[in-house]
Amino acid sequence: MLTRKIDMERLTVVSFKPFDAVVSAVEQSIGHPNIAELGRAASDSTPFSELERMVNHGVSASGLMLFMKLDVGAVLRKESGLPSPRAARFLIGNPLIMKEMAKHVPEAASYAPITLLVD
Repeated sequence: MLTRKIDMERLTVVSFKPFDAVVSAVEQSIGHPNIAELGRAASDSTPFSELERMVNHGVSASGLMLFMKLDVGAVLRKESGLPSPRAARFLIGNPLIMKEMAKHVPEAASYAPITLLVD
């Protein structure tokens, strides 16, 4: 067994904007493709050129798309019965970029898509 240590950097950005404004800005800046359709195209007999077209159609101008959005605060709110905390976890990225990363460093697939937490 081979073990390699890979250093990662985690960034924290503090915004004074309201939670909903930050979430809205994130959602507007990323593409919202049909992820189930992309998943099927990646695993079935769809040619790579068609999958590539679908990805390019599904990303935003920034080249990113939403893979999943999780309401992290929901369980905490359910337990307390209070309207807070509010937290949203976004999994965002680009499958074509991830493919290139994993070609060179397979472990890179463990870090893509990235997680963006708004809380």
